[in-house]
Amino acid sequence: MLRVTEEFENQQLKLKNLNYKINSQNMKKTNQNLKKKKKVAKLKKNQKISKKKKLEERDTFNERLQKELQIVKSELEMSEDYKMLAQSSKKLSKSPEKQF
Repeated sequence: MLRVTEEFENQQLKLKNLNYKINSQNMKKTNQNLKKKKKVAKLKKNQKISKKKKLEERDTFNERLQKELQIVKSELEMSEDYKMLAQSSKKLSKSPEKQF
């Protein structure tokens, strides 16, 4: 009878050890999966950040181009006004009798 109980206890210990091994393997797999998910999430976050930075750079570049375009337009308008003033003064200087 004692031998039977010892054998039963040994079988129980073997079963517990097997369960521990299975649980350990499952935890390792879960840990690996979580690490992979964390890595993917980090990559996605970095991609979003870099995309946001690129969009901000593009926006600031567009704003700078808009400002430069506005400056060039105003310079062009001023030069056209200057041309018209120069032409008017030439006309006036050519015909002084028409001034009065």
